[in-house]
Amino acid sequence: YIYVKIKRKEDIKKFLKNLIERGLDINDMLENMSFDERFNIYVRFDKRSLIEDNRIVVLYGDDTFHLKISIDGYGKSKESVTRFLVEYLKEISNL
Repeated sequence: YIYVKIKRKEDIKKFLKNLIERGLDINDMLENMSFDERFNIYVRFDKRSLIEDNRIVVLYGDDTFHLKISIDGYGKSKESVTRFLVEYLKEISNL
C-alpha cells in the first residue's frame, strides 16, 4: 500500500498531464469515476497496462491503482466538481 498526496498546483498539473500523455481517456474516466459523500473523485487504473505498457487504462476491477482527487471549494456538488475537473484536464492537455 502506497499513499501519495500531491498539494502543489504545479505538481498536480504535472501528474495529471502525465496521465493524459500516457493515454488517459477523459471520457472513459468520466464514465467510470465514482464519488464519496464529500464529492471526492475515485478512479481506478489497470496495473498491468501501466506497468507493462506504460499506458493508462481506466478499469473498474480488483488489480488496479486507485486515484483519489479532492477538489477544494464551497458549495461542492457532483456536477460542479465534474465540470471543474473536465475543464482543468482539457486546459492542461492543450499545453
